[in-house]
Amino acid sequence: MGGGVDFDKDNLDFEESRHNLFFYIKKGFKWFVLCSLLAVCYYALFSLVFSNEQERKILKESRAIEENLAYMEEQMRMLEGVMVNLQSKDREIYENIFHSEPPHFALENSDYEAFLMESDTIDIATLIWQASAQIVAAEDKMVHYEELLSRVEKVAKDSLEFIRSIPSIIPIEDFSLPKTGATVGKKMHPFYKTITEHTGLDLITSSGSKVIATANGVVYSVKKSQKGKGNQVVIDHGNGYRTTYSHLSAIMVKKGQRVHQGTEVGRVGTSGTVFAPHLHYEVIFNGEYMNPIDYFFVDLNPLEYREMMMIAVNTGQSLD
Repeated sequence: MGGGVDFDKDNLDFEESRHNLFFYIKKGFKWFVLCSLLAVCYYALFSLVFSNEQERKILKESRAIEENLAYMEEQMRMLEGVMVNLQSKDREIYENIFHSEPPHFALENSDYEAFLMESDTIDIATLIWQASAQIVAAEDKMVHYEELLSRVEKVAKDSLEFIRSIPSIIPIEDFSLPKTGATVGKKMHPFYKTITEHTGLDLITSSGSKVIATANGVVYSVKKSQKGKGNQVVIDHGNGYRTTYSHLSAIMVKKGQRVHQGTEVGRVGTSGTVFAPHLHYEVIFNGEYMNPIDYFFVDLNPLEYREMMMIAVNTGQSLD
């Protein structure tokens, strides 16, 4: 079937070899297996040393995904910082204006935290999708907080405007509490020596002392006279309150003028029927005369309020 030479050990001579077809098939199969193994080895070695275009593209996309994930995490940290600042500001406004805790609108992070705990078992695409969803949710929450904060600031601004329209300070700068005179109630008139109804508070001080508006408002009337309460300014605060400043030596405002808390309206004097230089100050709410000392809550602490009230109540004679 084929040619070849074999050595005959018995005769010590070379003879022509003869093999059947199976011998050559077996031999060819061995060569095929050997070549296949070599090819696999060469391919594996080539793959380890050299990367193809598809692999390079996959690696590039993987690095881009990692960078995008890092950016999203940084955005999340930034948004969380903004939310903390908004919550702090919201709490400060509620405490200063409303003296209460703000309503609770906490971010619902429990699902996100649980997701992060299991992130090592989730593929990168899912991780990015979840992070993006959380960022969108955080941005929505931030918009909601900004709208809420805007409403709170508006309410605070309106409330502050309302508060500043309530008489709340002493109408004479650096006033000395021992110089407090008679307050509202039945007092003895300094000239007629009869018991009359005193409608305001006497604040004793030297002539020429500055008199200031105790709240925001509009000058309702300006009166100049040497009788009764003398030179007088009346301010309408637009919320049921009016304040009067009497016995002035000079008037610094005019009718219809808008004034703010602390605006100078005049100077202390002795105009009108008066026993000594002082300011006769009145607080009127819905037509009723109030005790002005009760409205000095901005300038007086509890001990000062008690001292001023005791002096005023125990002063039996008014100065006008």
